[in-house]
Amino acid sequence: MFDFFKKHKEEKFQEHKKLAVEAYYNIKDKSRALKEMEMALELRPDCYETWCQYGDWLDSLASDYLFKDEMNKFDALREKAEQAIRTSIGINPKYALGYYRLANILWGSDFRKSLVEFEKAAALDEQYTKDVERTKHIIAECTHKLGEQKTVLLNSLREKPLPQVFDTEYYFTDTPIGCVVMHTCVSGSQRQWTHSWIFRSENPNLLEEHPIGEVAISSTKDASVSSGCPSNYTSVLEHLYKNNLL
Repeated sequence: MFDFFKKHKEEKFQEHKKLAVEAYYNIKDKSRALKEMEMALELRPDCYETWCQYGDWLDSLASDYLFKDEMNKFDALREKAEQAIRTSIGINPKYALGYYRLANILWGSDFRKSLVEFEKAAALDEQYTKDVERTKHIIAECTHKLGEQKTVLLNSLREKPLPQVFDTEYYFTDTPIGCVVMHTCVSGSQRQWTHSWIFRSENPNLLEEHPIGEVAISSTKDASVSSGCPSNYTSVLEHLYKNNLL
């Protein structure tokens, strides 16, 4: 009797997987394919390969919403995809494809985290070595120092930036960078902090062009980066302009 139910359960599992593949590749209905995969996983929650495939398809569906600029749905699906693939790896820590697909999901948010997973995949399967090298190259291109960039110091600086500030590495994926404009430099708590805007162009008109990010660097070699135009950019710029500090 036990063997009968076990066999029936396995048949239903394979049936849902077959329907999922048909929906995904032939009918082009990703939502239906994912539902079939979920029903398959209810029958075989220990199948790491199915969890990995499910996560990969979730990531594919998330990309569709990214193109539609529906970021809430994109973020939710991307997070669910990452959890699914981590479940796959949790079941089988030696599953190279799982680490590879996790690396691809992390690729869009942090190349350094992605590299860790590519390296795990390559340690299990050398075919992924090329992905490790490619990611290392991108990380090198995204790692910067103020001392190696065109840096403009505004008159608003209260003190001269220390050499450590210019020698500290920071990581910013939105490249290329034209120049960095330092607008704040103050000391406190036994260290110096600087805040700089990151611009795409080499000679930005601060009154017309918005920065693509901001970097805060300390003399103790701490760095914090945020992408996009800072929310207080206009107000800070107005203050600097009115006080002739640009």
